Amino acid sequence: MSLAVDASGLYWSDAITGDVKKAALDGTGVTTLAAAAVLPADFRGLALGVSDVYVAVAPDPTGAIRKIPKAGGAVTDLAATPSVTALTSLNGVAYWGDSAGGSIARVGSTLIYGIWTPTTIAADASGIYWTESKINAVRSVSLDGAKVNTLATMSPGAELGGVANGLLYYALAGTIRSVPIAGGAQPTDVVVNANPHFLTPTAKGVYWVEDATMGMPRPVKGLAAGATTPVAIGTATDTSGLAVGQGYVYWSSGVDGTIAREKEL
Repeated sequence: MSLAVDASGLYWSDAITGDVKKAALDGTGVTTLAAAAVLPADFRGLALGVSDVYVAVAPDPTGAIRKIPKAGGAVTDLAATPSVTALTSLNGVAYWGDSAGGSIARVGSTLIYGIWTPTTIAADASGIYWTESKINAVRSVSLDGAKVNTLATMSPGAELGGVANGLLYYALAGTIRSVPIAGGAQPTDVVVNANPHFLTPTAKGVYWVEDATMGMPRPVKGLAAGATTPVAIGTATDTSGLAVGQGYVYWSSGVDGTIAREKEL
């Protein structure tokens, strides 16, 4: 299950049926926007546009970025992309990484190509960020494709979270790290021994889900901006997604299919 939230509601993909669904921010009024929009095994990500929900579909036989109206309606292919690996959005525009030819693209434009497989991506007004597995680097490209930076090196297995307060956050080997998006500085360890996934930074803090033994509750944690000690926000069994927005932290359970929320720090 993948979660996303904005002022219009909470959106997610169903890991069993492939349905794309929506609810009000308080969890009421659950509706199915598109039934079986994507085969669960082919799902590669979900992001929000201004009036559409975007989903990334793995090759079967050709990958695609699909869109579904937030009000519900037909599923249409927004762009063909041979081997999509990750999806994000910025100001309502979808951006994605593709392993075929190694590229970061949006509809009608390729920002950069010839890179190694981009495994996770994030976006802000300064550019698009990604983890490049083969060369073990965290890199960025400006929105016009003109400027490329390497922000951090020797980062095998890094999982990007996002950008907040001029810093790019990523998880690596059980540690949450940050690095200035302008480059030219060494990464800083923000939290160690965290074993984080679904890392999500905001102006108010950083949020994540910690690993746990299979079938055991996984803690949802947060670190307020300026603080040094994380706090527990909640728990869920086999947490499968996390999103922050509209003053709340939302997370989902991969076992019972529930979505919970608590106020943001």
